[in-house]
Amino acid sequence: MKTVTAWSVNVVWSDGTEEVLADMPSYVSREVDNWLTHLEEDINAEEGDDTYDEFGVNTKNSFNTPPKE
Repeated sequence: MKTVTAWSVNVVWSDGTEEVLADMPSYVSREVDNWLTHLEEDINAEEGDDTYDEFGVNTKNSFNTPPKE
């Protein structure tokens, strides 16, 4: 299973300088984290990872998955 272990925002300013921004407000990072979680799910589903079933339920993480009967 592929997961994102780190991320940052790469900025190219109008004068051509580049900067990597890793520090940002939590209201921004939460939204990016949510988006990346969905991206991970999509990527892993495309690669045939069986972590998520056909309903999108995580079958390998008991914290997020209701008990199977």
